[in-house]
Amino acid sequence: MESSDGALVRRIGVTVAVMPEQMVCNFAKGKAAALPFRHPANKRRRTSFNGAHMADEILNRYRESIDNIDAALVFMLAERFKITKAVGEYKATAKLPPADPGRESVQIERLRRLAKDANLDPDFSEKFLRFIIDEVIHHHRQAGAKG
Repeated sequence: MESSDGALVRRIGVTVAVMPEQMVCNFAKGKAAALPFRHPANKRRRTSFNGAHMADEILNRYRESIDNIDAALVFMLAERFKITKAVGEYKATAKLPPADPGRESVQIERLRRLAKDANLDPDFSEKFLRFIIDEVIHHHRQAGAKG
């Protein structure tokens, strides 16, 4: 990922363009969603010393990009949980177990490889996915109890 405005990050069929005022996600299916976001704490402060003002501008751009990425993560997780909810309902009606250890194991290994390719700690990515999987299994058990 480049640090300049308009930098592109390409991973798993998703292109994310990070700009100071908005973030645009182009998903593999060709859909685009603009997520304008400006955190109130990121207002520019005026200083009399030019170097401090410049550093503040740079820090604000970084923070705005982080805020945009966090917003995108929340929306992506919401979409993921909508799908896993449907999977849980299907498993309940089909009398399938809420957990699939074989699939989980394959997914964790796949995510570890992706993390390594992205220069992200594979152990962190595994913990992150394990947290999500555990929550999904919890939801599937609830769906099974209702059905």
